[in-house]
Amino acid sequence: MFNPMRLSLFSNLINRHKPKALFDANEILALAALLQLDHQHDTSMLTRHLYAGSQESSHRGEGMDFLENRQYLLGDNPRHINWRLSARLGNLHTRVFQEDKQSQTLIILDRRPSMWFGTQQQLKVRQAVSSAILFMFAATKRHNAFACLQLDTIFHGSDFHSGSDFALLQAEQLARVDNRMELDADSVSLAEALSYALDVYPRGNEVIIISDFFDMDQKASAMLGALNENNRVISIYITDPADTMLPRAGSIDTVSSQSGEIVAIDTGDPLFREHYQQTGEQKKHSVLQVLRNTLCLELGTEEEAWQRLKAILA
Repeated sequence: MFNPMRLSLFSNLINRHKPKALFDANEILALAALLQLDHQHDTSMLTRHLYAGSQESSHRGEGMDFLENRQYLLGDNPRHINWRLSARLGNLHTRVFQEDKQSQTLIILDRRPSMWFGTQQQLKVRQAVSSAILFMFAATKRHNAFACLQLDTIFHGSDFHSGSDFALLQAEQLARVDNRMELDADSVSLAEALSYALDVYPRGNEVIIISDFFDMDQKASAMLGALNENNRVISIYITDPADTMLPRAGSIDTVSSQSGEIVAIDTGDPLFREHYQQTGEQKKHSVLQVLRNTLCLELGTEEEAWQRLKAILA
């Protein structure tokens, strides 16, 4: 069985002509401008503004609604550590407040090999990164802290931070292309990533998952369900027309998803095209069946991310 998203001919082309960055600085600032994010404020003034405002009490330690004590997790505010309880139990515990649970956004961004594919205006990974940057800027505008967990051959996770300076720095990092990454390299699974997010990051947050969900299986579905129980999950399903409709490109090499062998196929063969379309549509339907339990939006490589996402970002 062939994986339609791993065309070796296309992968080899990308590996030879891989761009230095998915977005340049001007394009990143243009995305910020879409959300009317003023990145030219003085850093200290902007930081004070973001840490005050509508969420003043959660950062200054006054007027908060205490919920519980629990074990300290990556991204928790160190000022809320319960030192007495930590000393008694032998590991760090933190106090959790209602406002803490309402002010953080976790972005899970898929940059694995299947995302380096696209037959329209852009690669899936570029569409995904633009979406992630928009969600980061939206979180910043709402005075929310955010963190980003990237998936490729390993996990790349950040702590929760807030502020437009951090958002711009993180956006620049997301836009980079790792020239050491090979598109045929082994990568972490979606199930592993969701399990990691469950174990490491606090619950009660907004969680944005941006992926083509190509390896959505029973385990990943279970992890997504568990994540959705204690968080507000938004799934951005990145697609390309070639996921279900094979381009007419003559004879091309593909990589078998089972054996890993390179096999030549005729993209003009009617029987193969029909099988390809049926397989792609079945896969897409099964993914959407799982994602329907979250707030799900399909975003194609031929679309403008801002136009599709602005209702969610508002």
